[in-house]
Amino acid sequence: DCHLNGVCEGGECRCDAAWDDGESCGHLQLLGTAMTACGPGCAYHGAAEAHTGTSWGGNPVQVDGKYYLAVAEMANDCGLGPWRTNSQVAIAVASTPAGPFKRLYTAIPPWSHNPQLVVAPGPTPTYLIYGIGNGTKNGPLTNCTATTQQQQQQQ
Repeated sequence: DCHLNGVCEGGECRCDAAWDDGESCGHLQLLGTAMTACGPGCAYHGAAEAHTGTSWGGNPVQVDGKYYLAVAEMANDCGLGPWRTNSQVAIAVASTPAGPFKRLYTAIPPWSHNPQLVVAPGPTPTYLIYGIGNGTKNGPLTNCTATTQQQQQQQ
């Protein structure tokens, strides 16, 4: 089946260039990635000043030479565990599509997740964010800030 990353001809895969592992097209051949403050290839990982612990997804969109990212991040210094209550959508900006991105503001408060930023065509650009959740809370937010502060004091 070539993992949908190539064409099967005569029982053998002819892989698309980025997936060429010579056998099943099941491995993406990545170029080297830059090391950033949040790890190799990491473009955005929350913002300490906003008490956002981690992030999920995001798609950069170019506007006037800058790249804007709508990204799900977890409020109150949380990891991904309490995403069903703590996920919110933030907007971040960078000079390249690979980042690193700097957080600008919260676009949609908890609860919202899996944002996709889209620029609608027209004489005046309109920016849309598609995702799940509209900022209506799913329950009380988990507070991971106290746990994070205790861990830092123990170090």
